[in-house]
Amino acid sequence: MNSIDETLNADVCIIGSGAGGAMVASHMSRFPDLKVVLIEEGKRMDVHQFTQNEEELFPQLFRDQGAQATKDLGVAVVQGKVFGGSTTVNWMTCLRTPAHVLQQWEDEFGLSEYNANAMEPYFESVEKRLSVHTIPDSMHNPQNRLLLEGAKKLGYKVQASKNNSVNCIGCGFCTLGCKYNAKQDMRLTYLSEAEKNGITVFPECKALKIRYINPDNQEVITKKNGRLLQIKCRRTVIAAGAIHSPVLLQDSKLASKTTGKYLHLHPTTGSVGYYDSPVYASYGIPQSVYCDEFSNIDGNGYGFVLEVPPFLPGFAGINIIEKE
Repeated sequence: MNSIDETLNADVCIIGSGAGGAMVASHMSRFPDLKVVLIEEGKRMDVHQFTQNEEELFPQLFRDQGAQATKDLGVAVVQGKVFGGSTTVNWMTCLRTPAHVLQQWEDEFGLSEYNANAMEPYFESVEKRLSVHTIPDSMHNPQNRLLLEGAKKLGYKVQASKNNSVNCIGCGFCTLGCKYNAKQDMRLTYLSEAEKNGITVFPECKALKIRYINPDNQEVITKKNGRLLQIKCRRTVIAAGAIHSPVLLQDSKLASKTTGKYLHLHPTTGSVGYYDSPVYASYGIPQSVYCDEFSNIDGNGYGFVLEVPPFLPGFAGINIIEKE
């Protein structure tokens, strides 16, 4: 590796500004004696840059321009690479970890501190801060209303979803960042609080390697604007997502034999239909209806749910992958 161009000192270095990194940053910023640095590989963007133009924004908002996939191209792995991480480009649907999953964690791994009763105050705290609420009936777009009414006619379990928005107008461009600051993503909530409390943020700064010297002495080697920046710190928090956190550990020769071996993806598949009247699939609040009739088909609480995503042309295109 080339020589270091600049060195900074900090108590804590957080790698990643998504849901995980933002929460840590907010908590750490409450300790005024700590110097906290957060680095983010993606750009910092705001409402003026969220132009709702797919061609312009996909390269700026998503890793591999939204075309990241498994090696065999069997599953598209769409991942945000922007300040706020995937919370900046997600569809706002807010679901609590199901009680049966928490129970499984307790039964199989002894994680009693994560059971439903123990997690209740934490769920409530996050939901309050993110303005999580049930989507009102008047805000269901035609495609979500089709799911709602169709499920009711069939006697299926169906309900309005919850999301993290304030004064949402239902423009349907959530995938491209919220132009109206209605989506209460990490940028507007936990990261905003952390910066107000004095943490330092370096966007467009990629973590290359972590040098672990001892429990109170680490060095994070990063690249920003073509220059190598070294951050010396007492603690390093790796919050680069389920895919790239293991990669960083492996590149740093800090990985165990099992690092990254237990990654589980959340597969989805789409279906389309013909209707008697036009249904504009890119308009309105995405996933405003949640049908969980088939969420327990194996008898152990596992199955699938039915939701209606937004279907912007470019986004649809990059998620239709064919193997050669």
